[in-house]
Amino acid sequence: MTTGANVPEAQTGADAALEVADGLRDLADDFDTLCEETHTLLSGEPEVTGMNDFQVEYKSYMDSVQSQADDIADNIHGAAGEIGGTDEENQDDLRCYPHLPPID
Repeated sequence: MTTGANVPEAQTGADAALEVADGLRDLADDFDTLCEETHTLLSGEPEVTGMNDFQVEYKSYMDSVQSQADDIADNIHGAAGEIGGTDEENQDDLRCYPHLPPID
């Protein structure tokens, strides 16, 4: 019985966040590959400059997005577990109000 929060719904959201984070796991590597392929395509005449600087500058952003997605997913997943644990621990205390319907 859920007494304070919809734990299954929170867990579903946490699982979805993990899927998104997993989809971003190769973001930085994919960005590097794309930049290298683009650099190869643009290596002829006329010369196109700035690709290396672009890759260096934005690589750190890709790493950051990837890391933040992992952190967010882990935090959502952990929070859903904590909510469930708190509900279980306090379930008996909340039963002292029998006139109130259970919260689902």
